[in-house]
Amino acid sequence: MKKIYLIFALLINFCCINKSYCQKIVNLGLISAKSLNLKNFAKIEIINNLPDSNILGYFPSDVMNDRKFIKSSGAITPWLQDFVNKQFVSNTDIKAKKLLWVIQDLSMGTDSTQKQVYSFVKLKGDIYESSGLNYQLINTFDSSWIIKGDADFGYMIAVAFLSLYQNSTPKAEGIANTRFFQMSQKAQGTVNEIAAQIKTAKQLPVLQTDIHPTGIYTSFEEFKNNTPSIKNFYADVDSQSKKVQLYQVSADSSSKLIEKAWGISVNNELYYYDEGQLYPIEKSGNTFYMAKYLEPSTRKNQAFYWRQIIGARQGDTNPYNDAHVLRKNVSTTNNISLEATHLDFDKEDFIY
Repeated sequence: MKKIYLIFALLINFCCINKSYCQKIVNLGLISAKSLNLKNFAKIEIINNLPDSNILGYFPSDVMNDRKFIKSSGAITPWLQDFVNKQFVSNTDIKAKKLLWVIQDLSMGTDSTQKQVYSFVKLKGDIYESSGLNYQLINTFDSSWIIKGDADFGYMIAVAFLSLYQNSTPKAEGIANTRFFQMSQKAQGTVNEIAAQIKTAKQLPVLQTDIHPTGIYTSFEEFKNNTPSIKNFYADVDSQSKKVQLYQVSADSSSKLIEKAWGISVNNELYYYDEGQLYPIEKSGNTFYMAKYLEPSTRKNQAFYWRQIIGARQGDTNPYNDAHVLRKNVSTTNNISLEATHLDFDKEDFIY
């Protein structure tokens, strides 16, 4: 009998090491909002345009250099729609306006790679309003909530959606909301038409193929179009700073240091270049993720180039350990940065 218990315990331990079994499931509950009128609209519909509907974020594992997945307790669209239907009680007036929320990003996580542990929720969405069948974009929304220590992500998500609701009544004004003004001329139509517009907007060359020509992307535009402008290059590592330096090789075999690069493609492996370091990236859902955070058993980018060229010269041949975490500053908070996990095509940068 003791042997059976031992085997069972070993199986549990194995499952916890395997990311596919290590998950934090988030449940959504209603929260009190007495100061808000939650009956302004006849209906609030959700369109899901999340980068990856299967993963909401990551939190630390007991296994070194590993992460566990944060997932919703149900399929993401009905999970959010059910919460919205219950939290925001509909207005029964037949003349009441309707809302449409296009959820562009909903990410969360606990970052323990620095001295202070932070938990966060980030919500990005587009807000449409309608008095009939056609919806018109009236605002965009992008905000983050951060606390010290571990978080109740269900509660934080509910708080985020209340803030989204508060920003759904006034129309965007001024020049601060640049994304709104970039979109406002074309963002209108029925729910199905807007959903089609969103799908078309993601049909970028780099997302439509799994073949990436070898070369250096000197700009984000080159990356989006899957067209690296520098075809012949090599990478080196500064012996003092350990920073990666990229060089263009000319026809006469001379080399020139590249002062500005967005990333590289080599042997069909993609890398993002930031602050003198290369980070393996990989397509997942409708964007690119830091490959470090993808399931190892299904990860396609094994970073062979990095291991053989960069890691060998830096003295570390594992680009997926916690010595290679890309951090991005939180724009609304001083002196806080978080692990960047995926690419925001609007911001042309990786975000948390």
